[in-house]
Amino acid sequence: MGASRVCIYWFLVSHNKTLWNTIDLTKLKHKGKNVFYEYPVDDEFLIFRMPNIRKLVLPQCCNLRESSYEFAFSQWKNLHTLIISTHFYVKGIFELRFVGENCTNLTNLKLSGHVDQSIAEEIVCYLPKLKRVSMRCCVINSTHEVSLLITYLQNLTILNLSHCMIKTLLKDSLTEDSFIKTATQKIDTLIMCSKVGCELCEDRSRIFGSDAFYEKHWRNDEIKELEF
Repeated sequence: MGASRVCIYWFLVSHNKTLWNTIDLTKLKHKGKNVFYEYPVDDEFLIFRMPNIRKLVLPQCCNLRESSYEFAFSQWKNLHTLIISTHFYVKGIFELRFVGENCTNLTNLKLSGHVDQSIAEEIVCYLPKLKRVSMRCCVINSTHEVSLLITYLQNLTILNLSHCMIKTLLKDSLTEDSFIKTATQKIDTLIMCSKVGCELCEDRSRIFGSDAFYEKHWRNDEIKELEF
């Protein structure tokens, strides 16, 4: 329903750009369910009401059509920060190509979920201007995915791998010390947690299911620009 159909006061507020620094639809409730998760957001609201959006968060269960994403990103020329769950790739409804071809000002990216080689290659191919990348709490297939980002993102200065699970490190194919040494030779700041005694990493094993862990921790980040 359009703002003009609700009341004149809501109509005026909705058009006052100085009031709308952050629109958080994840807190919108309807009969105990999260509207942003359960129902598609109207394309007109998503695109035309927010043409100058600078920071966008796409949560794990967002339910928009592929055509909506493609057209939306073609309008969001001022987007600087994108926080997205890799769940979108599993559904096959989202491509970083949409972002890279249109959002040339994007410098901050945060991923949540499972990161494999195909995702890392898309980031390198379509988002070469990234300066800050966070894969906080992600499950990463191998150090190869991380190496791709460090090697080919020439502007990358900060990489956050806090609370990540890198499978090859678990299998001792590469020691953590040598991995850190290689990474810090390429970028200014590499953020990792101590693992041993890390409360958040221990929390991963206590929470049943990755979705619950994601819901609890996705808003936080050691990189200020990627907090929400």
